[in-house]
Amino acid sequence: MAAIGLNISHNLSLCIKQKDKIQYWAEDRFNKIKNYGLKDALEILLLESKIKDLPKDIPICFTTIQSFEDGIDKFCYLFAERHNIPMDKWFRTNGVHHDHHAYCGFYNSNFDDALVLVMDGGGAQQLDERIDENPLENIYWQKPWLYVESDSIYYIDKYKLTKLYKRYSTYYNIFRRKSIRDIINTLYTDNDLFNYTRVKDGVEELYTSLPGPGMVFIGLCAQITGEKEGFDAGKMMGLSSYGKVGGDSDADLCKEAQIATEKYTMRMIEKALDMSTCRNLVLTGGYAMNCVNNYKYAQHFKGVNFFVDPVPHDGGTAIGAAVWLDDYFQKSFSDEKFKGRIIDETNNQ
Repeated sequence: MAAIGLNISHNLSLCIKQKDKIQYWAEDRFNKIKNYGLKDALEILLLESKIKDLPKDIPICFTTIQSFEDGIDKFCYLFAERHNIPMDKWFRTNGVHHDHHAYCGFYNSNFDDALVLVMDGGGAQQLDERIDENPLENIYWQKPWLYVESDSIYYIDKYKLTKLYKRYSTYYNIFRRKSIRDIINTLYTDNDLFNYTRVKDGVEELYTSLPGPGMVFIGLCAQITGEKEGFDAGKMMGLSSYGKVGGDSDADLCKEAQIATEKYTMRMIEKALDMSTCRNLVLTGGYAMNCVNNYKYAQHFKGVNFFVDPVPHDGGTAIGAAVWLDDYFQKSFSDEKFKGRIIDETNNQ
């Protein structure tokens, strides 16, 4: 069997999976424009050159962060038309950004089964329904799109991915310096007064106004470098080495963020381990590029087999999409299920 995964958001990337072999390309490695994405151009000729000679019966999955980004539907149709891909051999997914991170990390780990912790600057948005008895009603109803998945816990083996926990956070106030310090202080205890928890379809969900670790570093990027996409997050993590707790400099703020997100992630790892007897743990998502803290987790949790996804950024979701399509989806559905449609939940297999 074979499949193609194409990430058409930032970190544009392509994965071709054939049997147990994968080939992976990132567009920015060709054009030297770091974090290059679909919003920069509807043409991705460098990646497209890699698939032009492939058989047309290989299915392709388009994946992205948000389903409603400008030009995505148009791009998918034009791409399929340009390469003569039949309608029953392509589709795009919706609302499963973290799932594709998880599939990528698990595939790269070579574990037979694993817990997967995904943490990043924000994935799929929660738009589908009203949250009953929501204490954040004044925020949710004015701007429901503020709620995006920031942290997810999965259990996955070679047959199925199971969602265990989803945390939906907001970008509320992360672009104000005073607010970001308050957020960092709150992360130490995770004592957010505006939490709302529910269980939906057996999955624990938390809705909170408190941004996750990845979002905190996006806020730091905006305040220190003026870059609001979070692409400078690695620089903020590095800058933390020059800071001290309690100071007022940019480095000091980064230091406090580094410590607070480390403590927060420790609690998330403990939560994941409490949810399963499995002791294989994969870290992925953009925050998993924090190599200093990754080392601390491995030292702290003795008896846990850690694996850090080597492609934890959004470019890795192309691998995740191809792995899901080839190893999971096609084994569960016939070709009649494709038809170029949007797949809303990869977990509904």
